[in-house]
Amino acid sequence: MWAPESDQLEYKKAKNELPKAVWDTVSAFYNTKGGEIILGVDDKTLETVGVENATRLANEFASLARDSKFISYINRATIDINVEAVDGLEIVRIRIDKAPRDAKPVFINISGINKRKAFIRISDNDSVMTESEIADMLQDRYVDNDARPREGTSFERDIDPDTFTRIKNQAIENGLRVNEQDSDESIAYYLGILVQDENERLVASVGGLLFAGRYRSIRSRFPALMLDFVQVKTLEQNGYDDRIVTGALSNEPSNIYEFYVQVANRIDVSFTNELKIDGFKRVPVHDLKVAVFRELLANGLVHALYNSYSTGLDAIVTNKEWVFENNGEFLISLDDFKEPRIKADRNGTLIDLFRSTGLMEHFGYGGGEVYKNVEALGWPEPLLESNVRGGSKVTILTGEVSSNATGLTQSDNELQSLLEKNPQGMLLTDFVKLGMDKNATKTDLQKLVVTGKVYKTGVRRGTRYHLAG
Repeated sequence: MWAPESDQLEYKKAKNELPKAVWDTVSAFYNTKGGEIILGVDDKTLETVGVENATRLANEFASLARDSKFISYINRATIDINVEAVDGLEIVRIRIDKAPRDAKPVFINISGINKRKAFIRISDNDSVMTESEIADMLQDRYVDNDARPREGTSFERDIDPDTFTRIKNQAIENGLRVNEQDSDESIAYYLGILVQDENERLVASVGGLLFAGRYRSIRSRFPALMLDFVQVKTLEQNGYDDRIVTGALSNEPSNIYEFYVQVANRIDVSFTNELKIDGFKRVPVHDLKVAVFRELLANGLVHALYNSYSTGLDAIVTNKEWVFENNGEFLISLDDFKEPRIKADRNGTLIDLFRSTGLMEHFGYGGGEVYKNVEALGWPEPLLESNVRGGSKVTILTGEVSSNATGLTQSDNELQSLLEKNPQGMLLTDFVKLGMDKNATKTDLQKLVVTGKVYKTGVRRGTRYHLAG
């Protein structure tokens, strides 16, 4: 009996020919996290059924995988094909690595209709990519795509003068060297807020406009963009206790810089100033909390995808958790997020502006600092979720949740028992159908994820919970 299918495992019967659907999975694995396809296993019964003439099927697959008329990305090193014997039957095991950033999305040409499609892997399914998802992935092919000139803009018309003055002063305090004769335009150019277009005119860069632009100049080019911070007691609460959202009113932040500063200042005063004694050490709880929050807020802002339909960032603070969510998939693995010096630039101009103003740690070290500070606070490790369709999400479970995270209740044991009986995984709605409270069950499942007893596949409503081990 084989393990259930997952976001990185697919079975095909393929008795004596390659199923057409196998190429949907090839594209999906290339475009998502990579994975393994096994030909000769029944995906419903999970039993070995074997294939006829496995060597021929393996060679046929290898030939098509190297055909540029059939598939848009060819690299022999990214596919490993082996014929194996299991229970006296032959199977074909195909290992596919995730495609590099500059090769995605990987398309498959559909024969007979002169059309190509790209797929992504959602849980244990191959899903056709939408036009917007394809556009996002194409945008991500380019490092520092926010350094591109935003045609039709100018310093005087589109950059907020008050914001720029604050940025300039903060950058000077942080070590920026300027001369008396340097104009504001030249300083903006040095910082990357302005760039030269193809006619050598100074215009706003995409990142510069987002970071320092006037609100209406930004919204005219990014109509769906809305940076949103909400403070509530619980995620289920109607309404909110505090909210900061980008807007055109005088008290609303007009751009990324103003949004970050307002939210960071609000958090600074809202967290209580307390100390924790850990052995012989005094742990400055307030400072550590602020450091974690600011780093994740900045990280969420610089790694979001910014285009005509992107919404930007949502940040939510409750009594039990902090949630940072944007529409940009992590460009590094979730394991690498905690490691220093491992980085991938999506918006290099925004990163440079955060660093120039001293608002962000040296890029590439922030994730490691978050993990170190969370550990010092005695909280569980951050929960990281990333998917082409769902974007990225970081959840910090604060002390109120983590205090009981290691002790299993009767409810926790019941959840594990149910998951053991359903090896294919369960949706949150599956638990609700059994009469369990949605919110309490979600909290209990999060605790089990933190302790490593349960793992998740899929995102948002498609999230499935599986018993680990």
